[in-house]
Amino acid sequence: MRIQLKTIGVLVAALLVILLPREGFCQEILNYKDPILGPEELTVDNFAGVGARAMGMGGSHIAIANDISALYWNPAGLAQIRQIQFSATLLPNWKRQVESVFKPASPYSEEITGTRLSSLGAVFPVPTTRGSLVFAIGFNRLKDFDLGVSGVGYNADFGFQQEERITVDGGMGAWSLAGAIDLSPNLSVGGAINFWTGDGDLEWDLNLADTKQAHAYLDTLYGRIRCFDQYSGTNLKLAAILKGQRGLKFAATVSSPVGYKVEKSWWDEYRTVTADSIFAWDWPDAAYSLEYKVRLPYQFGFGVSWTTPGLVLAFGAHYADWRQTEYRDLHSDFGSSSDFRLKYRDVWRLHFGGEVSVPFTEIKLRAGFYTDPVAYVGPRSGHSSAIQVTKERRWLTLGAGTTVDEVFSIDAAWAHGGWEQTEGNLDQKHKADRLFITANYQF
Repeated sequence: MRIQLKTIGVLVAALLVILLPREGFCQEILNYKDPILGPEELTVDNFAGVGARAMGMGGSHIAIANDISALYWNPAGLAQIRQIQFSATLLPNWKRQVESVFKPASPYSEEITGTRLSSLGAVFPVPTTRGSLVFAIGFNRLKDFDLGVSGVGYNADFGFQQEERITVDGGMGAWSLAGAIDLSPNLSVGGAINFWTGDGDLEWDLNLADTKQAHAYLDTLYGRIRCFDQYSGTNLKLAAILKGQRGLKFAATVSSPVGYKVEKSWWDEYRTVTADSIFAWDWPDAAYSLEYKVRLPYQFGFGVSWTTPGLVLAFGAHYADWRQTEYRDLHSDFGSSSDFRLKYRDVWRLHFGGEVSVPFTEIKLRAGFYTDPVAYVGPRSGHSSAIQVTKERRWLTLGAGTTVDEVFSIDAAWAHGGWEQTEGNLDQKHKADRLFITANYQF
């Protein structure tokens, strides 16, 4: 029985590595009684978008940044604000379809929805005789973990009929204190200190049935895992905006590495049925806990914008070499920083957008596009196939805004995106929609 159970345990571990989707949140997978660090680190990647005006223009806001969203895009842009402002953004989020197809069997599909507070903040200009001095405080939700997958299919690699459901709820954001000042009529600089916080909650259920009698040692297996993670960390962001001639602006930002503290807890239970026995086991929460640190690399941003009466065009780029991410205070049994060097890639996130003012009205119409390449390319532990991204993650955005009574403005933006990838016998197709609604009051 001991040998049989260990064999089953190893099978469960292998299945979890292969079956968890790209955003597979619970980074521990069961290998008999020993949890090991799983395939992906969620503090990497998972950009959620910030600000309705910015996202209506495809996120091309690094050289514009003249509202509270400058806390994220470019703190130096705060120097352009001349009035006290209060702002809040809601984020209704639809992940309409996440499909995983075991070739050539049945698709998996799930729809997950939710509404979040995306941002909240205030800007306070300080009266000056010339130039500008501005301070701001606020919160922005910057990373999105929400995910839902469910369905039934036959996994030919392992010879089981599989029924599975995975739901993830959570994300990360940063409370920011920022300031900006004009060093000259054409040059503004700024900075922000960010206090990161976040959590994630995963529920996972799996049923395996040997419908084709391919295995002598196992008829059915039921497994359930519940994971909860908490994140905290700090970093700095420095930025500058240079005003050129004929409405041109140039911008640059640099973000220091974020040092996240990650606290994990989880529990699981399994039940196996063989030809001659039924066996069940589980361990309480206290048996599974883990604390470690992750250090992300430096991140850089660049942008340019052009403004003429009635029209704004902009471009932005953000770069991070995720291969430089490091684990710290983590026992080698659970993972290694070589995982990042071997299984991640450097990524350029590119943003394009524009804004048109409707003549004789206070209405502004926006459109944009951005690319957000997947950073994790594997292969996962125990899986021989690297991830082939067949369609990179791309987002199309539309937006509009208007001012009411000169002191109140409202902006809305819609973003639609998706990507596709193949990993071994598993095809994945992801689609998502996000709606940003920002209300801003100034006086």
